[in-house]
Amino acid sequence: MKKTLSYSIRFAVAAALIGILLYKLDLKQIAENFILLRPFPFLIAIAVNGFGIFLSALRWKVFLRSQGEDPPILGLFKVYLISLFLGNILPSGAGIDIMRGIYLSRHTGKKAHSFASVIIDRILGFIAIMIIALLSLPFGFEEIRPFRKIVLLMAVVIIGGTFISLIPAVHRVLTVLLLKIPLGEKFKKLYDAFYSYRDKRETLILGLVLSFMIQLSFVGAAYMSGVALSLHLPVFKVIFYVTLINLLAAIPLSVGGIGLRESGFVLFFGDMIGRETAFALSVTYYLSGLINSLIGALFLMVGKDKI
Repeated sequence: MKKTLSYSIRFAVAAALIGILLYKLDLKQIAENFILLRPFPFLIAIAVNGFGIFLSALRWKVFLRSQGEDPPILGLFKVYLISLFLGNILPSGAGIDIMRGIYLSRHTGKKAHSFASVIIDRILGFIAIMIIALLSLPFGFEEIRPFRKIVLLMAVVIIGGTFISLIPAVHRVLTVLLLKIPLGEKFKKLYDAFYSYRDKRETLILGLVLSFMIQLSFVGAAYMSGVALSLHLPVFKVIFYVTLINLLAAIPLSVGGIGLRESGFVLFFGDMIGRETAFALSVTYYLSGLINSLIGALFLMVGKDKI
């Protein structure tokens, strides 16, 4: 019942945000952008987005290998595509991560370590996003200025919280506290598996490097989506704005980040290229990822959903 209510609320949020945008925008101008869509740059956007997904699977494999697991990269890539497809109907990145953890635990038989690899994978992705977002602040872009305090606060929470949770003294205290709550033993196993990455610096550094490459791949897909719409956007602004938009879309307030992502594009790019064109850009960028995720749907349909 609670899950149904939660999903209904997120679906309503997505529908409301899209509805408000479409009400305020000129639908004819939006349609004109799609009519002029150039196929070849759009195909490149799809390919670049797919490359980012492949790098995500590679980063996941790096964490798993450090735990003594070595599933095939193509199997992880397949699971990523399936999870992304299911993520289109689940609440943002959280749903995707849960599906990845479930599929992996079926393969390894180790639930705690499977979900810990997914958590550290997601956290390093967020850290890379926050570092890029922090780097954007000194440039003084007008669109970012109102969000400086929010970006700084999120950076402190995500980056600071991660490092604090890996301090031995904090680990000891949290372990005691976890055992005093319902399901605490399961959370403790998950936290212990996550904490085990503390001494694997090479793994963490490689994971962070891959996280930057992944984020830049998705930025590249957004840039090529702009080229497909005959837009020539400033590269640095695309890097910083799309990074913030991806962070916004990852907040589990709507189904698949729908509405949040489109609002972000209109907010950050609206004054630069026009709100209708910014909305068209957001949809084109979303489609570049959606088309890749449909490959995951094919794997599900033919029963090839195992690692």
